[in-house]
Parts: sequence; C-alpha cells; structure tokens
Amino acid sequence: MFMLNPELMNKYSSSIQRVGTWKNGKPLYRVTIDFGQLPNNNVKEVSIPGTSSTRKIVKVDYNIINKEDEPFSSYANKIPFYDPSSNHYILCKHSEWKVIISDNYNASDHIASVDVYFWRTSD
Repeated sequence: MFMLNPELMNKYSSSIQRVGTWKNGKPLYRVTIDFGQLPNNNVKEVSIPGTSSTRKIVKVDYNIINKEDEPFSSYANKIPFYDPSSNHYILCKHSEWKVIISDNYNASDHIASVDVYFWRTSD
C-alpha cells in the first residue's frame, strides 16, 4: 500500500513530516496530534493541522495512553476499544479536517494521541 522510511518509523512529531511514498508515487506525510484527555461519556473533536482541501487521508491510528505516559493496557491501547465485562467503549472517526473520539463512560483519566497519514494533491 505504501512505503515508509524506516528511519522515521518511531519519530513522531506534531509537525507535518514526510515519512514515505504513497502507492501513486506522491510523498506520504504523517502528523501526530496530541488529543489530550479523552471525554467523560461524551464526544470530543480536534482539528487536523494543514489544509484539508489538498489533503487525502489514507490511515489514522488512535492510541490511548495513561496520564503517566504508559500504555492503557497490554491489550487495549488502540481505539476503537470495547470492554465486554463493563460494556464500556471508545469510538473514533475522522474527516479530512478533524478527528472525533466518543465514549460511554468517564475515560478522562486517559489521554490519546492520533497519527494521521496523508498525501497532498498539490505535490
């Protein structure tokens, strides 16, 4: 699908960085968004940096982190998340200009980061 530069695999930044090449030959970019606290039985939206009219998002990774900067758990540090024992969930979606996370319980003791991969029609 796309090729990532191995030197940039684990270097995340809130600045837009070129990280590889998309299958159409265009440069592939990534930006990491600090989503902040997860909502408390609610919905939260955060804007994606850059110009949405020229951006084509190809992948979004949502990650949950404890406030101590440790993974949420060994099995559930990704969103969407569902705990069948409590029926708690955290859902996610995105558009070309924002990411949206919703939950049905108080998840505000956790924070999230969102990695957005995209190419630009202007390149």
